[in-house]
Amino acid sequence: MKGKNKKIKIVSPLEVLDKRRRKRESISGIQSNFLDHCFHVGKISYGCRNCFIGSKYNYSFCLGSECNLNCNYCYLDSKTKEGRISEKQIDNGIAEVYRRSLFPDYGENGPHIIGFTAGEPLLNLQGLERVMKELKEIEKRTESRPYYKVYTNGTLASKEVLKRLKHAGIDELRFHLSASNFSKKVYKNMEEAVKLGFIVAVEEPSYPKHRKKLFAMLPFLDKIGVKHLQLITLYVYPHNISHICFDHPNAQFFHDYRFHLDDNGLPYDIMKEVLRKKYRFSVLDCSPEVHRHNYSSAKNLFSADPKNEEKDVFYNPFKK
Repeated sequence: MKGKNKKIKIVSPLEVLDKRRRKRESISGIQSNFLDHCFHVGKISYGCRNCFIGSKYNYSFCLGSECNLNCNYCYLDSKTKEGRISEKQIDNGIAEVYRRSLFPDYGENGPHIIGFTAGEPLLNLQGLERVMKELKEIEKRTESRPYYKVYTNGTLASKEVLKRLKHAGIDELRFHLSASNFSKKVYKNMEEAVKLGFIVAVEEPSYPKHRKKLFAMLPFLDKIGVKHLQLITLYVYPHNISHICFDHPNAQFFHDYRFHLDDNGLPYDIMKEVLRKKYRFSVLDCSPEVHRHNYSSAKNLFSADPKNEEKDVFYNPFKK
């Protein structure tokens, strides 16, 4: 591992989850929903709804693995990246959304969610715009408008690009600030996105090396007008584990559905600071509990009858 012959330390997931629970319970103001799989402060993004409430109509367009940055902890392996997806693959995705739109219950139980991901989706802005043009036609026919979100590192989100995304009909932009080492340029792009009326969120890996910069980020998010902050327990793969160990010589890992880096409860330290400073954005611990719920049949329990639980969890921009 980068010149260090050191064994990887794997600990029990029960040990890690118990440590997180104890830290969480020591902080007043943290909310719990969805069978204790969702821990948060404030109303979280509507774009997170698909992780907690099942719907066969949610869809994600991956526009390829091409990226203009190179995070050493990335879940994508740079050696196997294939670049942008083909026109045929885009057509197949549109056709699948169209097929699903033919079902009689399409659009019921709240707007479903369509996301755009990639290495960096804005490298394929034309492909994104093409997809959105076709989806808008489906909207007209079904009279059902989905919630559209785009993940980005933010470096390409210039004012001109933001205007194109707004024209296309995107609702939410999720910025990955640490990818650019929390650059001033990305903060400026985020601020412009807020001015243009996007719901702006920040989605970050809960990476202990970034602890100081994550805390330094919080007042800027509040000042800019960011709505949501999601902190994700880092996925560990063969291609990124040596980099993670180099950044964290005493790292511990655990397996809960997938292998993760133990972040020592960093999301709850940030929630505590947000509550203490009374910042206005929500914070979600996108933890192994969320991942486990997302890929389990339990999620479908909330599909047919979410009752009142959803009302207190999600910020819904469709309800004025």
